[in-house]
Amino acid sequence: MKSLFLSLLLLFATMSYAVTPQSIIGGDIDITDGKCVTYWKTLIVSTPSNAFPSVYAQSSNTIYIAYIRSGDNLIEIIKTTDGGTSWSSTVISSAAGDSHSEVALDSPDGGKTLYVLYQSYISATSTYDIILAKSLDGGSTWTESILDTSTQYYWGSALNVPKSTNKIFILFNKFPSPSLKLIHSTDAGNTFSTPVTVYTGSSQTIKEHGIASIDGDTLYIPFLPVSNNCISGSGTMCIAKSVDGGVTFTYISLGLTTWAMNNVQCYLANNSLLYFIGDSYWLMFNKYDGTFTQTKITTDSPLQADIAGYGNSNIYISRRANVSPYVLDYIESLDGGTSFTHTTLDPNSSSSTSIFALSDKSIFITYIQPPNLKLAYTKCGI
Repeated sequence: MKSLFLSLLLLFATMSYAVTPQSIIGGDIDITDGKCVTYWKTLIVSTPSNAFPSVYAQSSNTIYIAYIRSGDNLIEIIKTTDGGTSWSSTVISSAAGDSHSEVALDSPDGGKTLYVLYQSYISATSTYDIILAKSLDGGSTWTESILDTSTQYYWGSALNVPKSTNKIFILFNKFPSPSLKLIHSTDAGNTFSTPVTVYTGSSQTIKEHGIASIDGDTLYIPFLPVSNNCISGSGTMCIAKSVDGGVTFTYISLGLTTWAMNNVQCYLANNSLLYFIGDSYWLMFNKYDGTFTQTKITTDSPLQADIAGYGNSNIYISRRANVSPYVLDYIESLDGGTSFTHTTLDPNSSSSTSIFALSDKSIFITYIQPPNLKLAYTKCGI
């Protein structure tokens, strides 16, 4: 009898199950080979739908989400240390002043030091600022640095903070006259370089774009220029690559002439292997390791997507699909992009999505479902 009981216990402990997307709110769904369970939490209420949340996880229990509350011009960060049971909040800035500001969140040391990138609008002068906020105490207190000021709107700012380095990379583009620029710091944000021009265009073509570095020296920036090659000419997808920490760049033309993308996000597996995604009439998955391959992984156009990964083969994608209603999808590849599995996490989402992965393959996805800011996460290795 004891042997039978243990056998049944083992069976239930290892059983894989699935539920319909409609029933996972407040419940769970098995999405990763029966090893990880996604729990859905409603974190806060009455959040504007254009809050642009960005997620970072120190562990399966300690999670940060930064976002803009455009209704009252606040940049806020919330934190949990118990896996989402309770949350505390800190206002980083009460003067964001821009309802369309992307927010980026990153850390080089597992959450001890946090960086939040956003833009503000100063109505008195009709100018925009790119601002980097920094916390040295896990998000309790913040200092801010104004990195650039312009009369043009900043479209698609991006942040990369290589782990265990003092380097920070900030990439931004100005609208309506594109000028893709990079600012970097080599001393953990105490000082910053003058902006380095990565690309200058003549119309609204470069929108969101990716930036990735592991060691702070080798840096990749995939983007779409307005011209025929990476320096001048029309519609060719390009990668700007630097091996000196963003001081100088070489340009790799990928030869795409029909992909007009609105959103680019990337994951650098190692210094020679870059994965990035972007939307056209469908979601495109791209791999560059000296040669370039591209895979169409959806049959409809995404409105926004994000990518994370672990090692050379594990790729995780969150996507807000351009169908009515706007569903939130999770897409996974465990073989470096050879094959993909798709799971609908929420049949009715809105606004942008952000994804983050830990080394134990735990995955965290944040997004907006008005009026709520939500977090979906898989807990693995625990």
